Amino acid sequence: MKTLFGIFTFIFGAGSQLPVYANTDNFVIVDVRTPSEFEESHVEGAINIDFLNSEFKNKMAQMDKEKPYKVYCRSGNRSGQAMKLMKSIGFKDVENLGSLMQASKRLSRKCEGKNSC
Repeated sequence: MKTLFGIFTFIFGAGSQLPVYANTDNFVIVDVRTPSEFEESHVEGAINIDFLNSEFKNKMAQMDKEKPYKVYCRSGNRSGQAMKLMKSIGFKDVENLGSLMQASKRLSRKCEGKNSC
C-alpha cells in the first residue's frame, strides 16, 4: 500500500525545531513565502520555509540535498532566488513552480489554509 504522505521532523540547532510537516513520497514542496502568507493559503502538503528569514540558508543546508524539491512563492521571484541559492549549496534537483496558483495547477493539488487559491 503506497503512502501518500510521510511525516518528518527536522531539527535545526540546539532546541530549535522546524514544525513537523507533510512530505510527498517523491518530492518535497516548499512554500518560500512568509508564515502569514502561508497561513492564508498554501498547496496541500507544502512546508513553509520563509526565504526572507535570515535563517533560510541554514535551514535549507540541513535538508536532504538528494531529494527533489518543488518551490513556489507569490509570483515566482522569491522561489527563483531560493532555487538558485539551493543549487549553489548542493541541491541536485530543484524546480521553481512560480506562483501559488501555478504550483497548485502544476502539481494538481488543492490549496489549504484560510483562503483557497
